[in-house]
Amino acid sequence: MGKMDYLQEKPIAVLGGGATARGHAACAALAGREVRLYELPDFFEGLGCIKENREIRLSGIQESLYGFKR
Repeated sequence: MGKMDYLQEKPIAVLGGGATARGHAACAALAGREVRLYELPDFFEGLGCIKENREIRLSGIQESLYGFKR
C-alpha cells in the first residue's frame, strides 16, 4: 500500500457549485467515490434540483480524462 492509498476511502470535497465543480463532482461519483459538494450560503439556492434530489444528472458521453478510476 502506498503512502496515500488510504485517501481512496475518504470522501472527496468539492468546494463551489458552479459548472466546473459540478462536473468534477459527477466525474468522481462516476468513479465510485463518495462526493460532498459545498457551496456558500449566498449561492446555495442556485443549486436547485441538486440540493432537492441530491444528485447530478449527466447527458452525453462521459470519459475519465483526468485519471479517475472507473
